[in-house]
Amino acid sequence: MSHASCAKSLLLIGLLGIFPVACTEEKEQVLTVFAAVSLVDLIEDIGASPNAPLFEIHAAGSELLIRQVHGGAPADLLVVARPLARGELPVPSPRVVPWMTTELVAAWAPHQSRPEFASSSPGALADLAGWRIAVADPGLAPAGVYAERSIRREELWETLSPHLRFSAHVRDACGWALLGETDAVLCYRTDVAALEGLEELFPVPGGLVTYTLAVVAPPSRQEAALKLATYFQGDAVSAIFVAHGFGKPR
Repeated sequence: MSHASCAKSLLLIGLLGIFPVACTEEKEQVLTVFAAVSLVDLIEDIGASPNAPLFEIHAAGSELLIRQVHGGAPADLLVVARPLARGELPVPSPRVVPWMTTELVAAWAPHQSRPEFASSSPGALADLAGWRIAVADPGLAPAGVYAERSIRREELWETLSPHLRFSAHVRDACGWALLGETDAVLCYRTDVAALEGLEELFPVPGGLVTYTLAVVAPPSRQEAALKLATYFQGDAVSAIFVAHGFGKPR
């Protein structure tokens, strides 16, 4: 089995929450990346590179991932969709860095039926009054925190909150919009780019999102985890993310 094929098989199993044993012909240590679910589309591209270190991925909402790391889950690298202070980690980390950025937007699936906009030229959250809006649960994923913060900043919480539907993570929220179970979704611009059928309506004010990368491996795997983190920060991986609409921290 080739390096790329092995990485791909590990990815597909890891997304199901099952952590397989490393491919027997590979001597390289297989690390585990705990990554925000909004990043999963790009993992296969990264892992398929012939120069990529071997890794598995476990994907979930960022807040859940952080809690799992605190609970002793076997993570080596943690990538979450918000700033992350070193003191938030259960053990001291040799690397905690801002990694990539995206932006919160309102989006919809144009093929689904829905109410009329509150104005003739929609471009603000107030135009979604009366719409069913999918958002990530603020207690499980930063996308929900950003959404709630923006709605409150616009003084629209009393207007919009009765119509919000909270999901486990941002990709679930996107799925509800695609299926017509909600009229719109507050998600990341990069989610819209990744999911066929979604279309951006307008950016949400104050919705800049910074992903943080942190090494959380135990001492026995820390050196390998630092090498993997360096690879994730390198030009090859950055180019993949930028090509999919992500930005670099300012």
